[in-house]
Amino acid sequence: FRNKMANLSIGGILLARQLIFLVLVGGLGLVGGYFSWVISDMAGQLANSSTGVTAAKALELQAEANFLVKIILGGTSLGVVMVTIISIPIMHRLIAAPLQRLASRMADLADGDASAEIPETNRKDEIGMIANTMLRLRDAVKRNQELLGEIKDHDEVWQNFIVILRCSPQSKSSALV
Repeated sequence: FRNKMANLSIGGILLARQLIFLVLVGGLGLVGGYFSWVISDMAGQLANSSTGVTAAKALELQAEANFLVKIILGGTSLGVVMVTIISIPIMHRLIAAPLQRLASRMADLADGDASAEIPETNRKDEIGMIANTMLRLRDAVKRNQELLGEIKDHDEVWQNFIVILRCSPQSKSSALV
């Protein structure tokens, strides 16, 4: 399950969370609708009743109505709490924590540390795309650092060559001519 979730895009994860919430709320709505129908039916029976049973039916109707309120409020609260308890840790683990790790590596890269490993490159979602782009950036920074080192080495060689030329007897005698 974890591997399948890691392959979903961030939008896909958010959509899945919303669908779960929708199913819970929809299910509770159906239950509420059923009990509303029961209450309506009982009220109809009460209206048509002309016997002494009216008081008992009214009490039964009141009990059903109270149960309906408890089901709707309790079920909706439970659904919201469950989705929150489930979705917050999942969102943190799948989105927030990887983004924090990438941000840390970006800071290292900005400080010139091109040796840092880039996390999350195996993901297939937007975070994986960012990580793979960062990987390319890190490799380009490494190559630029290597080229800068080569330029400095060549510059040092040329500086030494100029010093040697200035100090050589030939360059002094040709300067006299």
